[in-house]
Amino acid sequence: MRKLSTSMLSYYKKHGLFDQLLGRDESSSSSLSMSPFQRSVFSFFLLFAVYEEVVPDFSIAGGDLSGFILSDEKPATSIFASPRTCHEYFFGAGYPPAELIGDMQRSAPLELNLHAHIAMQQLNMIQKSGKTTVAGLQRILDLVQTTKKRYSARFKVVEFPCESNMKFLRSDLSATSILNAVLIDTLDSLGSLLQDENIVQQLVAAHGELLHCVFQLVNLSNPRLTWRVEWLAYVALTWSADEIHVEWLLDKLGDSRYVMLFRHKTGYNRQIT
Repeated sequence: MRKLSTSMLSYYKKHGLFDQLLGRDESSSSSLSMSPFQRSVFSFFLLFAVYEEVVPDFSIAGGDLSGFILSDEKPATSIFASPRTCHEYFFGAGYPPAELIGDMQRSAPLELNLHAHIAMQQLNMIQKSGKTTVAGLQRILDLVQTTKKRYSARFKVVEFPCESNMKFLRSDLSATSILNAVLIDTLDSLGSLLQDENIVQQLVAAHGELLHCVFQLVNLSNPRLTWRVEWLAYVALTWSADEIHVEWLLDKLGDSRYVMLFRHKTGYNRQIT
C-alpha cells in the first residue's frame, strides 16, 4: 500500500492534477486536464484512498498520499469541496431540489470527518518521527479544540441523539470518536512532559465523551465491529477504570487483536463469564 501511495502521489504531481483540483491550473492544455465533473469524481476517489490509507493505530502514519493531502487544512478542504457539486454537474438543471438539500445536510458531518482525519494523520506523523515536543502536541491540541468548537452542533447531535438526526448519526459518532481518541493520546503525551492538573481533567472528560460515542457505535455495528470501531473501542478500553466497562468492551471486541494487545499491555487476565 505504501508503494502504491507513493506512485499515486508522483503520478498526480507529474500531470498537475493537484493543481487543477486546487484551482492553480485552470488553463491547463494537458491531455489529462479535467472537466468540473471529472474533478468531482477524482476528488471522491482521492478522499476514499486517503481515508483508507490513514491507519488509526497511533505511531503508524499513512503513506505519502495521505501525508501530502492531510498535512494542511487548505489543500484538504479544497479537495473535499470539489465532490460536493458532483451530482449537480452530472444532472445539471434536472438535479432534484430534495437531493440538493440532502447534499447540504450531509456536508457538515462529512466536513467533521475530514478534520478528524487531518488531526489523526498529523498526530501520527509527530509520533512516527519520534520528536514529540510540547509545541507539536499543543498544535494538535489546538487543532482538535478548534474543530470541536467549530462543529459543536455535531457534538450536540451525538450527545443527544433523536429520531430527526439518526440519518447522519453514524458519521457524527465516528468523527467525534476519532477526535476524542486523538485528544486523549495528545493529552496523555503532554501529561508525560508537563505536570498539569488541567490535563488530567481534560483526559477524564475526553474519555467520558469517547466512551459515550463508542457505546452507541457498538450498538449500531452489531453483530460485528468494523476495524475502525474496534480501534476506538480499544482506546476507550485502555482508559477505562470501571471493571464493568472493561468487561463489556472486551466482550464486544471478541477475538480482535486489540484484546491481546490490551491484556499484554495491562496484564488484565480476568476471563468473561
